Amino acid sequence: MQQDLDRAAKYARWETEDLVRAATTEAFEFTPEALTAMRRELARRGCAVGPEKTMAAGAPAILEQAPAGIGGALLLLIVVLGVVSIQTLLTWVGVLGALHQPVSRVIAAAWACIGAYGLACCALLVRKDRRAPRLAALWFIAAVVLGVVTSVHNYSVTGTFTPLFLFTIFHSGIWLTYLSISKRVKATYGARAGW
Repeated sequence: MQQDLDRAAKYARWETEDLVRAATTEAFEFTPEALTAMRRELARRGCAVGPEKTMAAGAPAILEQAPAGIGGALLLLIVVLGVVSIQTLLTWVGVLGALHQPVSRVIAAAWACIGAYGLACCALLVRKDRRAPRLAALWFIAAVVLGVVTSVHNYSVTGTFTPLFLFTIFHSGIWLTYLSISKRVKATYGARAGW
């Protein structure tokens, strides 16, 4: 009963266009229970979506039960994003007072802001906010851009190259790919959850 209420609340937050698409053309990606909840929400809004059986012919049965909710790699993403954000925020806030060059201070402040933004993304991911995957994707993109800026600035000041941003690019690339193709992300945050 609680799962039905959770599903109903989740689909009540979706836009009508997304619900119609999910309940019809993308129906094979959802469980029968999820489709029933979607159809109930659409009926509540006065929209008809057609026959009960909208599963695409020949779609593999395993796609019927797309995983939903926070678990698996999605849970790992939230934990990693949270830990990295806390570490980033604390590190750069601590360094901010010791820096004397204006550019270095701006970079440190930007890193601290990215740390705080990452924590906000974690909260939205946990709350299952529909915007969360896109906002998390922006966090990874911002981390890569700021990593490159930091490395270029360090090279111009010290003359040494720190390839740390290469790890950030690799790490961000993995999570951006996951956010864009994950069925769990789409089932949890909505049919258009990919960035």
